[in-house]
Amino acid sequence: MKKLLLPLIVLFISALEGFAQCTDSTPVWVVNENFANLSGTTPPDCWTPVGNPNSFNFDAGRASFAYQGEMLVLPNTVNATGVLTFKARNGTSRTYGGLTMDLGIYDGTTFTKVFAIDYGQPSFQSFTFDFSSNQLNGNIAFRGNNSSNISFLLDDVHYQSTCTSSSSATAVAKDITVKLDASGNVIVNASQVDNGSINSCEAPITNLSLDKTLFTCDDLGANTVTLTADDGFGNTATATAVITVEPALAIGFGTISLSESGQFTLTTENGLSSGTTQCEGITYTFDKTDFSCEDVGGLVVTVTATYEGGTASATRYMEIIDEYGPAALANDINVTIDENTGMAVITADMVDNGSSDNCGITSMQLSKTIFTCSDQGLNTVTLDVFDGGGRTDQATFTVMVNSYIPEVEVSATSTTVCFDGSNENAGTTINTDGSMVGVKYSLRNSADSSVIDGPLDGTGSGLSFSTGAVSENTTFQVYAEVPSSGKALSLPSSADYLAVATPGSFDYSAGYTFSAWVKESLGGISNSYNTIFYAGGTTGSDIEVYQSTQSGVFTVVHNRGNGGTLSTFGTSTNPLPSGEYAHLSVTFDGTTVKLLVNGVEAGSGTILPPVKSAGSELTFGYLNNSGFPGYQSFDGLMDDIRVYDTARTARSISDDMGRCISGSEDNLVLYYDLESVSGTIFTDLVSSTPAQLKNGGAQTDDAAVSCAFDCYKIMSTQITVGDDVAPTVMVQDIEAQVGSSGILSISADLIDNGSSDNCSATSALTYSLDKTSFSCADLGPNTVTLTVTDEAGNSASAEATVTITSLIADETVTSSVSGLCPGDTEGTTIGIGSSVEGVEYFLRNSADNSIVDGPVAGSGEALSFATGVLSQTTTFNVIGMNAGDAGSGLDFDGMGGYINAGTNARDMITAMTIGMWVKTDHSGSTNYLVGKYDGYRGFLMYINANGNVVLDGRDASGGYKSTGASTTAVNDDAWHYVTGTIDLTTGAWKIYVDGALESSALNGVGSSLFNSQYLTIGALNSEYFRGQIDEVAFWNTALDEDTIALQSDVCGLKNPETSVGFFDLNEGEGTVVTDLSPSAINGALMNMDATTDWISEVAGLECTTCELQMTTEVTITVEDITPPEVVVKDISVRLGEDNTASITAADIDNGSSDECSEITLTLDISTFDASHLGENTVTLTAVDGNGNSASATAIVTVNPYKQAQTITVTAVDDRVYGEADFALSASASSGLDVSYAVISGPVTVSGATVSIIGVGDAVIEVTQAGNDDFLNASAEITFSISPAALTATADNQSVAYGTALPDLTISYAGFVNGEDASVLTTEPVASTTATNSSDVGTYPISLTAGAAANYTITHVEGTLTILKAQATVEISDLAHLVDGTAKEPTITTDPAGLNYVVTYDGASAAPSAIGEYEVSVVIDEVNYEGSATATLVIGQVLGLTNTEVRIFPNPTQQSFEVRSSEEQVVEVYDLAGQLQMRTSTNLVTDVSQLSDGTYLIRVLGDDHTVYRLIKKN
Repeated sequence: MKKLLLPLIVLFISALEGFAQCTDSTPVWVVNENFANLSGTTPPDCWTPVGNPNSFNFDAGRASFAYQGEMLVLPNTVNATGVLTFKARNGTSRTYGGLTMDLGIYDGTTFTKVFAIDYGQPSFQSFTFDFSSNQLNGNIAFRGNNSSNISFLLDDVHYQSTCTSSSSATAVAKDITVKLDASGNVIVNASQVDNGSINSCEAPITNLSLDKTLFTCDDLGANTVTLTADDGFGNTATATAVITVEPALAIGFGTISLSESGQFTLTTENGLSSGTTQCEGITYTFDKTDFSCEDVGGLVVTVTATYEGGTASATRYMEIIDEYGPAALANDINVTIDENTGMAVITADMVDNGSSDNCGITSMQLSKTIFTCSDQGLNTVTLDVFDGGGRTDQATFTVMVNSYIPEVEVSATSTTVCFDGSNENAGTTINTDGSMVGVKYSLRNSADSSVIDGPLDGTGSGLSFSTGAVSENTTFQVYAEVPSSGKALSLPSSADYLAVATPGSFDYSAGYTFSAWVKESLGGISNSYNTIFYAGGTTGSDIEVYQSTQSGVFTVVHNRGNGGTLSTFGTSTNPLPSGEYAHLSVTFDGTTVKLLVNGVEAGSGTILPPVKSAGSELTFGYLNNSGFPGYQSFDGLMDDIRVYDTARTARSISDDMGRCISGSEDNLVLYYDLESVSGTIFTDLVSSTPAQLKNGGAQTDDAAVSCAFDCYKIMSTQITVGDDVAPTVMVQDIEAQVGSSGILSISADLIDNGSSDNCSATSALTYSLDKTSFSCADLGPNTVTLTVTDEAGNSASAEATVTITSLIADETVTSSVSGLCPGDTEGTTIGIGSSVEGVEYFLRNSADNSIVDGPVAGSGEALSFATGVLSQTTTFNVIGMNAGDAGSGLDFDGMGGYINAGTNARDMITAMTIGMWVKTDHSGSTNYLVGKYDGYRGFLMYINANGNVVLDGRDASGGYKSTGASTTAVNDDAWHYVTGTIDLTTGAWKIYVDGALESSALNGVGSSLFNSQYLTIGALNSEYFRGQIDEVAFWNTALDEDTIALQSDVCGLKNPETSVGFFDLNEGEGTVVTDLSPSAINGALMNMDATTDWISEVAGLECTTCELQMTTEVTITVEDITPPEVVVKDISVRLGEDNTASITAADIDNGSSDECSEITLTLDISTFDASHLGENTVTLTAVDGNGNSASATAIVTVNPYKQAQTITVTAVDDRVYGEADFALSASASSGLDVSYAVISGPVTVSGATVSIIGVGDAVIEVTQAGNDDFLNASAEITFSISPAALTATADNQSVAYGTALPDLTISYAGFVNGEDASVLTTEPVASTTATNSSDVGTYPISLTAGAAANYTITHVEGTLTILKAQATVEISDLAHLVDGTAKEPTITTDPAGLNYVVTYDGASAAPSAIGEYEVSVVIDEVNYEGSATATLVIGQVLGLTNTEVRIFPNPTQQSFEVRSSEEQVVEVYDLAGQLQMRTSTNLVTDVSQLSDGTYLIRVLGDDHTVYRLIKKN
């Protein structure tokens, strides 16, 4: 609890409402409270709880209270206008919303709330409240206001009263110690030295300063500094303090690892941390610098810094470790079994070859030290070397164990016998050059160790054996052995047992091991228990080990009736087999008892230690405790009884349970091998402790192990009798060509050249070649070995040469050029004179054999290749390759498709091989490749979820068997050749990937894989393969690794004739899958498409076979070494007026050129005179840019001088196409006639008249041929003919609305020369914006395009007028009787529904009065017009009733008729009511004499009268 800062130091306590209070009312300036060192309900000094005192708690370094209205009041402060800070939280582990605490002023009676505190969080939150605006008197207080009573927790309260003026400053300083940093500097600030400087308000002063803040290496030691405090009101104070400067130092690491030599040296360079101060005046020393193996573990190291003015030190615990283990080295040794003991014993020293360790080796241990005759031959043993840190190393070595029986030489009288039938009973005699007395010798068949002759007793001299009749090559060996048979103890009756007094030094309470070989018969005695082992007296048991004869379970008992605490352990099952030997061990380590059978733990449990009884004995086969009811004896055999005074491990028990030991082993107390007995006494081999056979029992030859050693030796020389003469092998060299497939197979008979044998006929010899398959990789001479084997198995070999040639011929490579110009942009071509169909040819750069062009397919004809652009001289070669056919395969989608290969077993009963190419990227589930499996027998090969190949299955012997998974994952979307083999005769199951063995297992010998299921490829049951498959093959043997490697080569061995199923899947279509093997059992596609599921060409499985590089190479030189080509022409020249003439090289040149550069031309003669008249030979020379030159000659004919003449022409103006013919005008200065000819242009000339035939530029040549006095002369007349103007006008059109638009036509103006529109090359196109549904109006007709060879076309638009369509109007219902309402006729239009305007005598309103009215109807529509008129009649007949009648026609012109079912009177009235005529119904009445108008028809019936109006027109 921090003290309150009071103006007066003395505080005293008074009581107020039961709480401790301050009795001094002097207010304080500052409150600092962290509630430390408090307990219970007692508050800090001067704090006042108000309310139930038991509601407050000040434990755990914070204040706590909860109840609504309770207050915690701060001490009395100078004022309540300062700043309050604190931490608060709720007292739970969860967040609450709206959980608040009041903060305000308490004057001793009344609390006034100023702030609300939200303390809903379960972790401490920081709060700051400024009371500067408070005007209330009293103390600051916290008050609960939450009815939930969730605790309010308060901590770290600080309040500073407001200080408005300070009258003085007080500086308080403290001494400190600081450390320099690594560079020798440290900065100290004033707050580090300040020790509570305050102003007169007792508020801390924050404006502090030091007269020195930076300290360096020069300041090590004590330094006096002055602290100045400024209160901010003009008052300062000072105080001094001592700053002790020390260096920073530390050891940089806490672990020392000794070197390989067991040493480590600690120095300032490697031992100090990077943060240690580096000053010139500081010396660092360690109290220990050298560390060795003796320091392994740990110790405290001190580093001391010494400098002027003092010292400083630091310590660190250092762990010293030795990370280097020992190195074990061992020698191989030879040992010989001792003739007397039957053993050879080795020690670690005998085999150690300089094992070492940096800190020394503490012990060495061998995995095996005793060797008996059963260990003869090479034994692998391990040497374990240990150092003091528990690290170990191991070395293996071999121990060659030799028998003490000496080697003898073995020979035969004769070894050669032919088995041709004439001497089938032939045999021979086999002899030894010596023998050993006491040893028996026999002649044995080496193949199965069966005895052929003997045994014969060794005599010290040689022995002879007869082989008997030999009918095949047989190898014999001489076997020597020392006869012996092991012994065991038989305890057949209920009272027989073996007893021995417990050795005095053997205290089995600390631990023991009892072990023996046991062969017991449960139920063979009347006792209910079979006792194996017992220790104790006659009235109390220390140890009991017995077995129930009913259930076979074992029980171990400690302390039955011997005064100790009884403790037992029992197994739950019978661990021992009945009627056969098993090794039984019982171990106890002081706490746990274990039962082991044949070295394997069969049960364990916790048991109390046995108490050793005075005068106890050990019995084997009998429980000698009279307190246990009934005889507890044993019925069976025991062998090799051993007792140890420690609990042995399962490993040590397993290692030596099957071999004899010497008796000198560690912790061995008793050892009875039971091999010898004197009366009833068996002697212990450890210390000769006798054990007595009681009440019967005897030795028996039925032993588990034999410790009466029986050594043997097999003589190293073996004799083979029979036909041991190898055939004579004769060979011949051959030459063969690899065909288009790229594969060539040969047979042995091609190499054999008359091989023979001494016994076997030629036909009975077996011939084999070490290599029968050749490819293009074997081009040239190959050495093959022919091996010939006779019937007796003798073989001999000879080598021959097979020279492999290719069908690709060596063609001559040529080029059209030998060089190219620098900067050439085209290159050249290189070719060969012939090619072979089926071969692909490539042009290659000889420098790196990169392909320049190709492949080009051979055609039987010459081929050419492009070099491309060359920048330097390059040499090319041509190579031919015979690319093999990739063939086809099958694509499986995993959706139900597979190959059904039938149920035939194909003789794959006891052995088989599956090989196939697969490609898949599937993962995550099993992908089945092939199977023939019914759940009980058969095989299945698949790719597991990880992409590894597995071959599984069962044979008739039962049990699921597997190769295990390949190491390579084949689901990488690449082709792999996967192979599985099974050999039930050896139990070997193997998986190969791409020809390499990847997984195998020995699953035990089996009997048969036969089942009647279908052989399926790409599926097993309802699981289907996803991916591609090709070349599936089956064999009824387990192929060897070499053959499988050949099969996995794309171009390698295939040999379907050796298989029992071979599907190359090259059909390419259909549902039949052909079996190419001798089995010929075709398969069928199931649930697969006969077309699309075939892969037409299996990319990635192409067999690139032969290749041959043509011997000839071509070099293309990129430099200019070729002279120009000079081409000349003969010319004629005429001497001038001065009788001379000159020519230039250009006059003679006729297209001279150079391949690479420009050329310069020169002439040897360029000037001629009268002496040259006639023909003259001149030489034209061309030189290229690189100095290459060439020349050629031409004939220059020199003619005598003639006078020149000129032609004057009259210019012709430009013309327009269609103008009339016109005449040309020109004259020659010689006065001679001129002639005209068209050079170019669309004109013709006849004499001097020109006719225009087209448009363009015309050139006419005017010539004068000359004569004897004048030279010929010429001139040209040029002019242009422009096109004629042609106007194309769109014809105006009109059409009624709603009808189809008319065809748009065009009129032309401007054709000349009688031409018309037929000369147009492109006719103009007329179009309009109007459509068939356009409204009435005018629309433009536009023209586009149009062209004629000699015209310029101008377009003129036309107009399409859409007129109103004619509509018809019908007016009906024109006669009405007056009734006071307006009367309207019925008006209909066609088309129907048109708008119209109707008037009645010109008025728009319909009339209602009696009279006649002219009705006018006019169509009122945008797109239609039409009208009609009629007369509307309104009449009156009083007292008449209108009734519907049938009167027709109405209106009428001549007559009418009234139809009725009966005859009635018909009267006709005018509209004035005057009767005009009378007639009858059903008569035609003539009304032609009546005036036009409307009339009333009256029909008089018996019971009614009908009236109707009729109109006459």
